[in-house]
Amino acid sequence: MDCQSIVVSVIVLAYNQEETISRTLDSIINQKCDFPIEIIIGEDASCDKTRKICLHYTEKYDNVSLLEAKPNKGLLINYNDCLSRACGKYISVCAGDDWWHNPNKLDIQVKYMEQNSNCILCYTDYNQYYVNKNKCIRNILGKKEISNLDILNRILNGFFIPSLTIMYRKCATEYFNMTEYRNRGYMAEDLPMYLDLCKYGSLDYIPESTATYSVRKGSISQFDSSSKMVTFMENMRKIKLEFIKENKGLSNVDEYSINQNYDKIIFNLAFSMCASNVMQKYAPKIQEWGNGLLKIKRIIYNHKLLYKIYYLFRQVI
Repeated sequence: MDCQSIVVSVIVLAYNQEETISRTLDSIINQKCDFPIEIIIGEDASCDKTRKICLHYTEKYDNVSLLEAKPNKGLLINYNDCLSRACGKYISVCAGDDWWHNPNKLDIQVKYMEQNSNCILCYTDYNQYYVNKNKCIRNILGKKEISNLDILNRILNGFFIPSLTIMYRKCATEYFNMTEYRNRGYMAEDLPMYLDLCKYGSLDYIPESTATYSVRKGSISQFDSSSKMVTFMENMRKIKLEFIKENKGLSNVDEYSINQNYDKIIFNLAFSMCASNVMQKYAPKIQEWGNGLLKIKRIIYNHKLLYKIYYLFRQVI
C-alpha cells in the first residue's frame, strides 16, 4: 500500500491478549470508510499466542503490519515505535482487549477533523464492558456538552478522555514526546499527551458511542492490589503537578486542588479494596470531605463495627 495514500493509521497495542486480539483487529478491519487505512500492531513480547494470531492477520491483510519481535519494551516505547511507522494523516488507537463496536467510527471522526481545522484531537462516547461480571454499561459520557474552552482544566481536575476513542492529527506528534515521558518515569502515554496537545488546539467531543472499553483486574489502570493502585495514581498526580509547574498561567487548577483530588481518589479506591493501611495514610491528608458519599465512607472507616460489617460485605460480593 502506498504510504502517501493512507488517511488513518490505527495503532494496536497488545500484550498477552490472545483471547481478545482477534475481536479488536476484526472491529478495525470491518470499519466502513471510503479511504485507505493501515493497522500497525505493537505486540510487546507476549508470553501467550498473541503474536501468532497477529501474524495470521498480516498474512491475510495487506494493510496490517506487525512490529518486529523484541524483548518487552513497555507501553510508552512500544507506542512510540508504532508512531514512527505511521503514514496516515490521522492517528487512532485501540488496545488489544478493547474494540470498536461502531463500524462508522473512523468515518465519523475523519469527517469531523476535515471540517474543524482547529481540532487537534477528537474523541467520542464509549461503553464499558466488565469482563468478570459479563456486564456492559453504555454511553458513559452521554449526550452532554463538553466545552473545549476549559478542557485543560477538566483534564487536570480528573476528566477522562478514553484513548480507544481518540483520533488526532499526525502532525500533532511534534508537540509531544513519548521517549521523554518514559524518561520522566510516566506510566501512561495518554494523560501527558492530552495535556501537551491542549496547548496547540482544541480537543473536541463527538457525542456518539463508538468503542467498548474492557474493565479487567490486572490491567495498567484496573488494579489487582492496593500497592499497584497507589503507584499508578501517584504517577498520575506527578504528571499533572509537573505540567502545571512547567506551564504556569495556562490553567487555574493549582497544586492544592490536584493533591486534594488524588488524595480523595486514592482513599476512595482503597475503601473499595478494603485497604485499611492505605486509607490510614491518605485520610489525614484530605481537608475537604464535603457532605456526599466520600464523607459517608469516612464515617464507616472510622467506626470499627461499621467498617467490620462493610469488610464482611465486600468479601461476599
